[in-house]
Amino acid sequence: MRKSNLLILTTILISSLTACNISTPKDEGNFTVDSNSSFKNLSDEYTIKNSTLNTYYLEGDKSVPYVDVREFVTALNGFLDSDNIKGSLYNFMSYMVLSYTYKSYTYKGVQSYRYNCIFDWNEDTIRVVDDGFFNVIKKSTSATSYNSHQALLSANADSQDSQVVYNLKDYGMQISYYQKHILVPFSVMNLLFCSTNMYNVYFNGSDYYGVMYYMNDTNPDEYKSIMGKGDYFQATPTAKAREFNYNFISFVMNDFYGLKDFYNVIDYRKYFEDNGYKDQFLSTDTSVFTKGYLNFFYKDLDELHTAITNYNLYDPNSGYKLSDNGSLASFYGDFRTKYKKQSVELATLAKEKYGEGGVPAIRYIGKETAVLHFDEFSVGTNEQIKSDTPWKYDTYEFMKHYLDEAVDKGVNNVIIDLSTNGGGSEAAMIRALGFLRDTGKDPVELSIHNYQTNQNIDYKYGVDINEKRYFNLNYSVMTSVCTYSAANYFTGSFINMGLGNVIGQQSGGGMCAILPVVLPDGTSVVMSGPSQLKIKISDSFYKHVQAGFKPDKTFNQNSYFYDDVYLANLVEGTSTTDYRK
Repeated sequence: MRKSNLLILTTILISSLTACNISTPKDEGNFTVDSNSSFKNLSDEYTIKNSTLNTYYLEGDKSVPYVDVREFVTALNGFLDSDNIKGSLYNFMSYMVLSYTYKSYTYKGVQSYRYNCIFDWNEDTIRVVDDGFFNVIKKSTSATSYNSHQALLSANADSQDSQVVYNLKDYGMQISYYQKHILVPFSVMNLLFCSTNMYNVYFNGSDYYGVMYYMNDTNPDEYKSIMGKGDYFQATPTAKAREFNYNFISFVMNDFYGLKDFYNVIDYRKYFEDNGYKDQFLSTDTSVFTKGYLNFFYKDLDELHTAITNYNLYDPNSGYKLSDNGSLASFYGDFRTKYKKQSVELATLAKEKYGEGGVPAIRYIGKETAVLHFDEFSVGTNEQIKSDTPWKYDTYEFMKHYLDEAVDKGVNNVIIDLSTNGGGSEAAMIRALGFLRDTGKDPVELSIHNYQTNQNIDYKYGVDINEKRYFNLNYSVMTSVCTYSAANYFTGSFINMGLGNVIGQQSGGGMCAILPVVLPDGTSVVMSGPSQLKIKISDSFYKHVQAGFKPDKTFNQNSYFYDDVYLANLVEGTSTTDYRK
């Protein structure tokens, strides 16, 4: 944004304070400001103007960068609906309120809801009255339509208390008032406003860069724009910077990690101390704290939704130096090792049978059976959907294209092969389920447990499917330990909706929506976030899906996944083999 726009928003926010000011707050500490940092958006999903973003340092110590709340929100205009985020500063009460009015367009007309976020510099807390605040202030992506072909029919929560309080003081972090600026550690602002919305801002000690999801070396343009540059590159982090990093990772694991209770952890700070991680994470040696990260995230947590996507900004190669030619297998826990072994075995079998092209998207077996195979639930970009082959990029288009073909060929049975499907888009999964039954009569149900608010929220979706003939097919789902995340939830919903049998091997699990987090040292970690997918069995019981689902008919060897005679006999009912052995 232009500086004039920044001043306009700041003026608007401050001008609304007149009636609230009873006394002038005292400055908390002495901050210096670096006004030379630029912000550049590197994502095509949002249109955000390049701008400058001031960086503030307490007592001139550059170990912990702070940003002004209002300036940060303004810089992200285009990703956030910054023009409509209003602010009021209540000096006497020592807090500032950001408010946003969200308009929902329903068949009843336009309904308005007000969301507030309160920054209290006296208590060092950030409080949202409704945890949806950070999501509703985000603008829609411009390149991808995640809501097409589906309609939210209802959303019901078992509790109306959706307040969340983030207590920074508990983790040695602070909010400061300084010369009419509300200053919050940059990493905290990025976590709340960006990471929760699948966008992240990186600060390399000199400049700010915004990316979709997270940065890694598979996107060389983004990687080269950020890594190997800035004041952090090849510098040694200070002890204070490492202390702040330790406090931040403790805050994230306690307040945002969705499997904390599943692993029976009360406080990750105690876990870090008891298992020797605290000293490693506090080390100023990049190889020491990176090795600690690898052991903790891969070996201890040992679940596929949590992984390091790039290493720290001080020494971007620190993780590669600790790996075996890029392989992190030596850091894997039991589950990840099992998953990797199965993935390799299935890939080898598929190559032997189908060649370099791998498993075909559709194959016909037996007398009247089709097998659909796809490895990811995906939503294509608007440009991809308009192409001549949209089914190559989008799961809804995939299902429509190949089910049309199968029905035209007289198929009665369809095996949906998710044996190597690692998950993907929740929206794409909902649409895929919509092909299996008439959602006008029986909507697709999705239940989410919010770890932060302890709410269970039940959603019902209708999916735009015009071809009723899909609903008359006999469906089976084929799974393995490599069936994970959205594919695992698809399997659980398939079972709960009574749509058919599951064949293969027990699915891998994965019940949390991912949260891409950037640690203060620049290390990117994608992790299981606070939104937990669950299956509603009754009003009082929600089944977690982390352990996966057992099949109705179990394969005792991997070759059966690609044995078409075996599969055809299984679903067409002409075999006398006991498949549970």
